Amino acid sequence: MELLIPLLFIPFFALLWVGVTGLISVIGGWRDLAQSNPMPAQLLGTGVTYSFQSMRIGFLGGYNSVLKITVYPQGISIVPIILFSIFHKPLFMSYSAMGNAEFGRFLVPYVTFDLSGRKIRIMGRCVPAIKEKLGPR
Repeated sequence: MELLIPLLFIPFFALLWVGVTGLISVIGGWRDLAQSNPMPAQLLGTGVTYSFQSMRIGFLGGYNSVLKITVYPQGISIVPIILFSIFHKPLFMSYSAMGNAEFGRFLVPYVTFDLSGRKIRIMGRCVPAIKEKLGPR
């Protein structure tokens, strides 16, 4: 019996992890964003990648230091680290689709904008590059 409990914990934890990440994807809004803003098959030009970035989708979708954001000339791609990639397809946000972009700084730089009817906030070292590509609005 004592050996059975540790052996059952591993599959239980794995199922719990998959369930929670799937629930976060649906409730937080990532799933809807991935459907309306899929990653294109081919991107023009090269991008600059920033690891361990953060993003908020609305009120419930918080992704703190678990995202890899690549800034391209035509938009940004967002991919979660491998532990959170289950139920989280890569996103692509074109600059033309970002509405009401506002930049600021509170400990780290951030940008807040509207996309597909949702309020999005991206925080981290990638924000100055996004600001440069977005240009004056």
